[in-house]
Amino acid sequence: MEKKTETDLSVQKQKWNLFIEEKKDFFDDFFYKNYLSLCKVMGVENEKIIVAVPSTYTKRILLEKRIDEQFKNNDYEVIFTVIKVWKEQKKQKTQMTNEEEFTFDNLVVAKFNSSVVEITKKIINKENIWSPFFLYSEPGLGKTHILRAVKNTVKNTSQKCYYIHANTFGSLLLNKFNQGSNAIEEFSNNFNDFDIIIFDDIQFLAKREKTNEVLFKIFSSAIDQKKQVIFSSDQHPDELNGFEKRLKSRFQNGIILKINYPGINAGIEIVKKKIENLIKNVSKIDLETIEYIAKNFKKDIRKIEGVIKRIAFYLLKNPEKEIDLESFKHLFADQKFVFNHDGVSIKTIKKIVAKFYNVSYNSLSSKGRKSIVVKARSVSMYLIRNLTNENYSTIALHFNAKTHSTVVNAIKKIKKQKELMPEYQNEIQHLKQLCQNN
Repeated sequence: MEKKTETDLSVQKQKWNLFIEEKKDFFDDFFYKNYLSLCKVMGVENEKIIVAVPSTYTKRILLEKRIDEQFKNNDYEVIFTVIKVWKEQKKQKTQMTNEEEFTFDNLVVAKFNSSVVEITKKIINKENIWSPFFLYSEPGLGKTHILRAVKNTVKNTSQKCYYIHANTFGSLLLNKFNQGSNAIEEFSNNFNDFDIIIFDDIQFLAKREKTNEVLFKIFSSAIDQKKQVIFSSDQHPDELNGFEKRLKSRFQNGIILKINYPGINAGIEIVKKKIENLIKNVSKIDLETIEYIAKNFKKDIRKIEGVIKRIAFYLLKNPEKEIDLESFKHLFADQKFVFNHDGVSIKTIKKIVAKFYNVSYNSLSSKGRKSIVVKARSVSMYLIRNLTNENYSTIALHFNAKTHSTVVNAIKKIKKQKELMPEYQNEIQHLKQLCQNN
């Protein structure tokens, strides 16, 4: 079975490459080079072809142009997923995680997630029902931890809780479709036995019409019975594509909350908590290193955990050692992402932006005043400021600007244009995700 899957993946990759090559003459060069050609087949699951795209904006315009429908072959359905999300999901699947580790006791609660935690605890204590409760955030900020903590906490109460990931829900339901209507009805009715029903990562059910029909019925039945339904996603319900209006409307019929990025203080507490859980002794890592990890990885708690696990493995073999910033950098010398915020270098950002706008890399640091060069230069400055820890003066040096005010003005201009033109904002977001996925 594994060999068949590998062969199938290879075949679909070849078909996709042939497909986009054939489409080259149907689209303008800009769209083809900066969007379509960057998409790659990453997996084949349950007769679905997973095509990873560099950004949410890419996904949107591919759907608008019906690229998925044009590529459909052999009854396979095309699912577009942002590559960063796909990688995190794949990583999550392969990690061996103890279910009991997800508790509120080992969760750092701060301003970035306190409202979400407060509501989930009120739900557990039956203080109120906000159904549905829709929780969303960027990947890696603790949605799944909170939802599994709800499930684990409810075990000790009179309530019954059912947690299911969207991919698991889809796979189970696919089997029921093959068994007939009675099996589907029995599957749906099983949800009636629970007081709290949790659907994690609901975005993975996009464009699965038959699956969403069943989801809608389960959801509606739970609401009618005054049950608590909780959804999580990587996007606000308004931004979810591939769902019927009635289902999206239902998502928004309760309360919607977002987990934001943690601040530096919360990041430090998260790092310390992971050290306590995985190494047991916080003093084995000095404060400067803890702050460094927090500063560079506070936007992705899973990466923090991965870093601490590697340190834990090192200390297991070298129990007499302690970790300071120098030894930390030496330990991670093979992983360049450790040494810059969000894993993006200035050179990488400039290269990606230059390629996108079809200007030369050197022109970004020249005095050229062509409008497209000025735009590319300004966008590069904006992205560097947002994706790295560099200050205005350092950024100016990378563009041969005389003073940092050149950078300040360029960034102000980009911000203003983003506010005035939604499409421009999408373009900037697309470039940002290209840089982060590099």
